Amino acid sequence: MDYFVQWVKNIAIFYIISTLVQNLIPNDKYKRYIKLFLGIVMVILLVRPLGDLLGLGDNFENILTDKNNQEMAAELKAELGLVDEERSRIIVGEYTDKICGVIEEYVTGLGAYYIDADVEIDTDSTSDTFGTINSITVNVSRGSSYQQDRISIEEIEIGAGGEDMNEELLSVRIKNYLSDFYNLSKRNIYVNIS
Repeated sequence: MDYFVQWVKNIAIFYIISTLVQNLIPNDKYKRYIKLFLGIVMVILLVRPLGDLLGLGDNFENILTDKNNQEMAAELKAELGLVDEERSRIIVGEYTDKICGVIEEYVTGLGAYYIDADVEIDTDSTSDTFGTINSITVNVSRGSSYQQDRISIEEIEIGAGGEDMNEELLSVRIKNYLSDFYNLSKRNIYVNIS
């Protein structure tokens, strides 16, 4: 009789805890995995007295849960990997956009026309340089005829005596700025002037 009372108590306590756990999960994406796991444990609790009577004991639990747990663990690991990849992609995208904005502001401040920039970031999480910038490619234009989705602005004269900055000096200034600002080697910064 005590065995039966303890068995019912275990089932009641587990049911309360499993309901609490299911209500605390904020993301519906993982609810089905948690429900599957809790369901397996509930079946084990319900069938355990039968296993004890047949002499299976702990072997019964191992036989029942081993294959299901392996499959569920593999599915959960794959889902978590996809979530981590998506989160990393979003963070890298925002970081890249911020860098491009800084580059655009600096280039236009020099009197050139910013076309676009390509920022390559190390996204290998096992690497020692994870999250650092590998290279930057900047495309700018010096000609006043560049009109691609831009408002036409007269060229700004930079330097003493009204001398206009030549392409080599513009490239050097952009490389120096990006090298200092992002602590990146100048040989990993490419400036294309059209």
